[in-house]
Amino acid sequence: MPDDRFLEPEIETMPRASLAALQEERILELVPYVYERSALVRRKWEEARVKPSDIGSLADFTERVPFITKDDIRRFRDQAGDPFGGLLCTRYADTSTVFSTSGTTGDATLYAHAWDQWHPFWAATARDLWEIGVRPGDYVLGSGFKMRGPLYHSDQMLGAIPVMVSTAIGGWATALDAIRRYRPVYAQLTGLALAELDHLSRDNDMRELFSSFKGAGFAGEPLGMRARQQLKTWGVEVYVWTSTGDVTGAFECRQHDGCHAWEDCVLLEAVDPAGTAPVAEGELGELVATSLDNPVTPLVRFRSDDIIRMTRRPCACGRTHARFWPVGRKGDETIVAGRSFVPMDIWRALEQVPETATALFQLVRPAREIDELKVRVGYDPDTTTSIPDLRDQVSEAIMSAVGVPPVLELLPEPELLARGRGGKLPRVVKS
Repeated sequence: MPDDRFLEPEIETMPRASLAALQEERILELVPYVYERSALVRRKWEEARVKPSDIGSLADFTERVPFITKDDIRRFRDQAGDPFGGLLCTRYADTSTVFSTSGTTGDATLYAHAWDQWHPFWAATARDLWEIGVRPGDYVLGSGFKMRGPLYHSDQMLGAIPVMVSTAIGGWATALDAIRRYRPVYAQLTGLALAELDHLSRDNDMRELFSSFKGAGFAGEPLGMRARQQLKTWGVEVYVWTSTGDVTGAFECRQHDGCHAWEDCVLLEAVDPAGTAPVAEGELGELVATSLDNPVTPLVRFRSDDIIRMTRRPCACGRTHARFWPVGRKGDETIVAGRSFVPMDIWRALEQVPETATALFQLVRPAREIDELKVRVGYDPDTTTSIPDLRDQVSEAIMSAVGVPPVLELLPEPELLARGRGGKLPRVVKS
């Protein structure tokens, strides 16, 4: 039975030995299943000379089973004309829904699920929302995101009532009206949403508006210091969340000390980003995920390109599942004239300039190593009085942050926001 802190205490606080035993049981069921049904898994395993009979333990699985990458999935998709990239383990007719990734780092990848009442991707997220304080009968500002399936299922599992208004760009004025009327306790936010809310805050009492909130989730990209402070000023406790390699979600708890990965749903590993060996606890590693509850398109040792730090030490909240801290993407590093930096360095620089404080930008980068630093920056047309002066300020801020003079393309924020997709603005683009 749920209590004040845990929705499913017997699972959320399961001893590590019991959790490992449960994972091993599910992995040993998964191995012959995917080998027989997933064309991509079978091809990769045959290339690696691995058979299901070789896997008799969890240790065998992590030592012998080959990785799968997004490029593997896309290559199989293009070669075979298979929209699921060789992952589908059932008939098309057996699927309940198909959802996609956001596609901000390349082509969107399609995944399918089969479900009767609740969508598996979001089922465990109900535990996180319970921790934040969502309870039966509460109103929750629903998200209109089309990717990753019906996000509102986690609200409904708790008996909460999603208020389905548009929270896409251009929809937040209406969303604020819904907040006034229904007094929801929770909403999902993105960087683009915060940019629009920043403008709306000039004509609205945001602290009063959000006074009913127990918390808000933030996902899709790092949360800048200015945005974090702004939410605090509005009285909103923000909970960063992310995904575990497109298998399920992972949220911060009230301790705000890493995102909880629900290990009854996903087998999580952290490996050397440039190799295959596991990294020590707390060291930088690439997140590798294996689905434990998706019989339709299960990912098996999927290299996510996400760089994390991970620990399996129990959290101060009492949960025993692994926690991790997202650091960035494996391909985020950019080198210009021998100088290395990541997009977050530009983000911090833009926050220092009032007209670009929402840090809406795109790094135009056709390759990891480039000859000149091209940055597309959104500015607030309502507060910008001189484009030449703004160009000088932004150039100086970026130069100070990364040591390279930028080639700037300045655009009004609405024009740059229009290039967003899936609730996010791609921060690194080829052109």
